[in-house]
Amino acid sequence: MTVEVRPVASGDREAWAELYRGYASFYSLPVPDLDVLWGWIGSGQMTCLVATVDGEVVGMAHLREFLRPVHAGVGGFLDDLYVDESARGRGVGRALIAAASDLARERGWIVLRWLTSDWNTSAQALYDKVARRTEFVTFDLDPQA
Repeated sequence: MTVEVRPVASGDREAWAELYRGYASFYSLPVPDLDVLWGWIGSGQMTCLVATVDGEVVGMAHLREFLRPVHAGVGGFLDDLYVDESARGRGVGRALIAAASDLARERGWIVLRWLTSDWNTSAQALYDKVARRTEFVTFDLDPQA
């Protein structure tokens, strides 16, 4: 089994959408307007990498830039890393992170950051092997509330 990671292509739209639905379901989130997300990818606001096994798209990761004022630099945020349940435990997540790291290096990002839920211990087991856990706690504020 060989995992290949590449930028998403227009012909991957349905496979990507199915993965995103799986991602939303995994985290018990509503599925957002996928046309909006696909538009962000197409406009370059967000980069999407897909992982394939035997030509089948089985994983995805979204990346976007963010400014790091305290370092006067630019970092990358890895959003929505997801591997189809049928392909988990086969190196797909690790391959997506490695490709994201390569992309971060190419773009000159000073950090590649991501987060996961505190209950997602299987993902954390991988992340602890490939990255440094930070001491920061994340907060969300709804400005519309």
